[in-house]
Amino acid sequence: RPPRSTDLYSSASADVYKRQIMDISGSMPDISVSDRSLIWNSDLVEALELDNLMGQAIVTLTSADLRKESRGAHAHEDFPDRDDENWLKHIVVSQIEGKPKVDYDPVNITKWQPQERKY
Repeated sequence: RPPRSTDLYSSASADVYKRQIMDISGSMPDISVSDRSLIWNSDLVEALELDNLMGQAIVTLTSADLRKESRGAHAHEDFPDRDDENWLKHIVVSQIEGKPKVDYDPVNITKWQPQERKY
């Protein structure tokens, strides 16, 4: 079943979601567009949008699974606390030949020092 906004993200759910999205992604080469027109070709637009959304889903799930902390809206059931010592960095995920490639960029702290949100 797809995730709902009330579901808590956990390592177990991440594995399920990643497996599902990779299975779906594996069938992407089977998609074809029968309409060959170049004007108002909604089939082509939808196929291109689906391809983009699949890539976005893969990099989003990859980065969410890597981050072993909770930060703001990025809550992780298995890691309820914020961890600036290990995770005050940007996760940069790209796709190389259909596989996620992970890099990290430092956070440039300027005017405001990082601090835990208190609600």
